[in-house]
Amino acid sequence: MWRCFLVLLVLLFLPMGTAATAATEGEGALLIAVSTNHVRVDTGFKGGEITIFGVKHAPGEIAVEIIGPQRTTIVRRKSRVLGVWANTDSRTFKAFPQFYAYALSPGAREQNHWVGTDAILIPPESPEDRAFRDALIRYKRERGLLPEGPIRLTYLSADTFVVRFALPPDAPVGRYAVRAVLRRDGQKLGEFQDAFTLDHMGLAGMARTFSREQPWAYGLICVIMATLAGWGMSVISIRR
Repeated sequence: MWRCFLVLLVLLFLPMGTAATAATEGEGALLIAVSTNHVRVDTGFKGGEITIFGVKHAPGEIAVEIIGPQRTTIVRRKSRVLGVWANTDSRTFKAFPQFYAYALSPGAREQNHWVGTDAILIPPESPEDRAFRDALIRYKRERGLLPEGPIRLTYLSADTFVVRFALPPDAPVGRYAVRAVLRRDGQKLGEFQDAFTLDHMGLAGMARTFSREQPWAYGLICVIMATLAGWGMSVISIRR
């Protein structure tokens, strides 16, 4: 958190001429700072919050995005075949962000800033592809990993602002990119990028993440371990 306040203090006390020159040249027109660089994940992780402070040196609208780790995601359709549920069709989404959220300043529109769920996803080529994409979006939204809409950015003064993003319990580990853009009349005046990381905390945290991201594999390992443990106890009992 101290990083954010330090950035705000430095920028607020810059000479006005310096700020005006930077804004005119498009350099330094916008600056942000994330409240923390690392979020630790353990077995008791119930979600968290990322606070972003920022300063602008030119009038305009602001959009802030958080883009989580991008991974290949497969969506499968199950149908009954001869009385048994089986995978009958699938779609693969490459470089799909496992978390995404965005905020807009009052009056800003998604279309003007190219933000929002539709902006980060490749348009479907057919109605069938759209059905798979919509199913994936619903699944992610139910877990708080994709937004229903923008978060409202709050101004602390005419030039300083703050926005708070919630991280759900299912947030995956990895690097999260933070991007802020300042625009006026469709023209980009400034852009600033930062990042933070979600990390495991010990073996318990790794086990928690593995159980959420690979539930079938985790369940299979648990069954195998339980079977081996039972077999081991039976061997010990026989020897006694």
